[in-house]
Amino acid sequence: MTTTKKKNETLTTNTEQLPFVLRCWHTLATSLPVLHLPFLKKSSDGRPLNISVSLVSALYLATVNWMAGHTLVALGFPPDTSLTLETTAAVTAEFHSNTLLLGLAYLFITATRYQPSAKMNAPYNPQPWQDCCDAVISFCIGYMMYDFGFILVKAYATNGGELTSDDTTFMAHHVMTTVYMMQTRVYGAGHFSAMICMFWGEFTNPFHNGYYIFKNILSLDIYQSSQLLSTLQYVNNGLFAITYVPIRAAIGPVYFAHVSYDLVANGTSNGIPVWVIGLWLVLIWG
Repeated sequence: MTTTKKKNETLTTNTEQLPFVLRCWHTLATSLPVLHLPFLKKSSDGRPLNISVSLVSALYLATVNWMAGHTLVALGFPPDTSLTLETTAAVTAEFHSNTLLLGLAYLFITATRYQPSAKMNAPYNPQPWQDCCDAVISFCIGYMMYDFGFILVKAYATNGGELTSDDTTFMAHHVMTTVYMMQTRVYGAGHFSAMICMFWGEFTNPFHNGYYIFKNILSLDIYQSSQLLSTLQYVNNGLFAITYVPIRAAIGPVYFAHVSYDLVANGTSNGIPVWVIGLWLVLIWG
């Protein structure tokens, strides 16, 4: 216990004690100009919510999308087609998934206590670690903002502005997950519950995105004879098949069950309203 306390006190004042990955997240969290959302205030101190990290993340991912689109066309993809737009979206999602998973993994490794409903500013959470959590959650919100907009742009570019059932499903998902993540920031609690759902929900997405990337690349005549790409596709799809069922059917639900139990048992004592807990349970299992 003494060691943990000393470690926390050191991290509170010395961000150099953070691993390099978390120092990057901490820099993102603390270096941007503050941009408040005036109508949404934190219940813990009444201050407006800072959305600068989410906006910058959305802009960053939109830039990745733009660069990926131009790169794919240079590599032989036909411009302004559904195939190219789908592949561009998958490449951007790949950037998001791997960045997010790496940040979450380091936050879990460096966490001093595991309680899904805990307050963000609990005394055992060093301030730099809190800043990193806020940045990682805000980055994921930024992806939801970016992808919501990209779905609309894609619909206008390829389908005359008409949304497909898949489009509306993804947009609804983005709205609901954003509500969950924003509420953890507003109430200053439950961030761990959101991060656990993000981690296990995102865990197989690098392989899922890779599935579409390799499938679409190998659909082009100029790449169909590539033994290297075929081998990489085989490895990616194998890893996707191996990880998907255990994560989605076993490991994820076990963690989600514990998150649900902790929210019900301890959520209100950590300042989370009953109606919010009920909403989160629906979003976790819905």
